[in-house]
Amino acid sequence: MGIGVIGATSAGDRTGRANARLSTVSTRAIALSPGTSYAWPTTTTVLPAVPADMYLFGFGVQAPASSVYTTFRFYVGDAVRINTMGTMAQDSKGNLFFYDINSRIVRRYELATRNVTTFLGSGGASVTDGTGTGASVASVVHMCFDANDNLYLLIDAATFRGVKIVTTGGVMSTFAGSSTNADVDATGGAAGFAAGIVGIVADLNGNLYVSNSTTFKIRKITAAGAVSAFAGSGSAGYADGTGAAASFTIPYRMKLDPTNGTIVIGDAAKVRRFDTNAVVTTVAGTGTASSTGTTTATATFQGVRDVAVANNGDIYAYENSGYYLRKISGSTVSFIAGTGANGSPTDGWNYNVTHSQSQLSSCLSLVMAQNQTQLYFAETNGTKIRVIDANPNGLNVTFLGDGTAATVNGTAEIPLCEVPLSVNFLTSAGTSVEHYVPLPTPLRLPVGQRLSAAAMVTGGSSSVTPIQPVFGYVNAFE
Repeated sequence: MGIGVIGATSAGDRTGRANARLSTVSTRAIALSPGTSYAWPTTTTVLPAVPADMYLFGFGVQAPASSVYTTFRFYVGDAVRINTMGTMAQDSKGNLFFYDINSRIVRRYELATRNVTTFLGSGGASVTDGTGTGASVASVVHMCFDANDNLYLLIDAATFRGVKIVTTGGVMSTFAGSSTNADVDATGGAAGFAAGIVGIVADLNGNLYVSNSTTFKIRKITAAGAVSAFAGSGSAGYADGTGAAASFTIPYRMKLDPTNGTIVIGDAAKVRRFDTNAVVTTVAGTGTASSTGTTTATATFQGVRDVAVANNGDIYAYENSGYYLRKISGSTVSFIAGTGANGSPTDGWNYNVTHSQSQLSSCLSLVMAQNQTQLYFAETNGTKIRVIDANPNGLNVTFLGDGTAATVNGTAEIPLCEVPLSVNFLTSAGTSVEHYVPLPTPLRLPVGQRLSAAAMVTGGSSSVTPIQPVFGYVNAFE
């Protein structure tokens, strides 16, 4: 089964599988650091006349006793690492930008090349305008793009509260805001924002909206940088209405609905929306803090922190207190991933939220991938970005980061293929089992790329522990 590049609009010929005539040659060993190597069978098949690349023909595994594995996934790429995951945003080309909190930099994943690089920030603990790594970007709480791919950073620091604009060339400057810790209606650097700003989004006309979870308000910034009150009474509540007649409980992250130009916002126990005329309505949620229901009229939510909106208008909402990812399509509400328990996710499948591999932790940022079939999920203060298929029986796997807190750029890992296993690793003596698994089709790997193999548990109890991934640089065959 071939798998294309995560986030891409078309898989094309990205699986790297070979279709040429095979020949039989003697085996070679593939060294896998750190400190391990697997010897392959006495004969194997390789593709001749491929001087720059090598092919993988199978893999050796050692599994704990009484473990059941039915699928392996292969990944290729460098060991990209994230220090502390922050917020994310995606530009019109499908490139994913994310803020590394402890490193105080904005990093970019380029969809076309899979390369992760530093886009903005020196790592300094200040907010200083500049270009690329000449700028300093501390305390970024959220970000978004406009239609021209300008990046807007929402910053809540003692020395600056407001919005910085970053051009496609990486030049950062003040768009609106100052060091004032209060809401001040004005333009550009004369405007002020009270502490507690948490969300920013751009509409189809280039206006920005900023949410504040402590003042319970939404403020508007025009394309010219003029800041003004927009919606919210200033008191907590769920009253629908227009402008100051509406109330929010904990207004948080927002996303544009491209089907009608409205803005969808997570608001504690509800998912809500507002239009450009400041008319606020409820999309789903009764206001009761729980995680039940299958219709927009009866569904309950707990702590909706972020939302994502597909091009067809479907809404995905993550409950930071309920630990569920849910989908709102028309009047129907369904569960996509999560078990209701807060825990470190394991690479695997959503399992229609019936298996521990579907478990999710607190979410800091949620973004719909350009392919419209997957979601980027950033774990709060974590070291990984996950990709979750937008269906209850899809994949739930690590996309960037290997769990080690560090700032390492490189070529992101992508899934190359899935290999079904013909055997289960079961023993009566309670000992581990070694097995060689051939690939149905040789897998083409660029020289020097890192290879990972991870077991996917598609059966058995929730106590089954997947085999540890194999990491290392792959040496070319002679």
